[in-house]
Amino acid sequence: MRKGGSKPKGSAAEREVAKLLSLWWSENKDDSVFYLTAGSGARQTSRRKCGIDTHNSAGDIGYLDVSGKPLIDAVLFEIKRGYNKEIDVLTIADAKAGRKPNILLQWIDKAEQECEENKRDHIMLIMRRDYKEYVIILPLALEDKIAQEVGFFYTGLQTIVMMNEYVIMPLEVFFKWAEIKKAKNAF
Repeated sequence: MRKGGSKPKGSAAEREVAKLLSLWWSENKDDSVFYLTAGSGARQTSRRKCGIDTHNSAGDIGYLDVSGKPLIDAVLFEIKRGYNKEIDVLTIADAKAGRKPNILLQWIDKAEQECEENKRDHIMLIMRRDYKEYVIILPLALEDKIAQEVGFFYTGLQTIVMMNEYVIMPLEVFFKWAEIKKAKNAF
């Protein structure tokens, strides 16, 4: 395990994100709709190798309350915490050919593979560097589906970055934009 990358830090982030997602999904009525999956999806991965499907266990977030089933059936969540020096969006654009892919692209590729294996429609990668705020990375296709329900971003929002068919924005901005009363239809 890399220096500073303790398992407790990751699990704490997953629990925190599950609570934030629960509050968003339930319109601030319930903080326990979602929770972290067993072993952060490891149980699903190991059972899949044996040809056994494990319901509601892929990715880092699953649902505890059946009201969260539509979101989990549509989206595979991956949560990352830390990785302060390894995350640099510019290395995606200016990396030399033949070099190891940027860690962000590695995470997206792994999540997309798990998404396909588990018959989900989209991924959402939620991450937080130390002493920073959470950001969410989602495919443009999902952003477009949500925008059809809630409308497109307002022009004053300058914290959105488009990268490799993905949108990156602060998680707080996502929650404000994707007002759940309207956004649920996108899932």
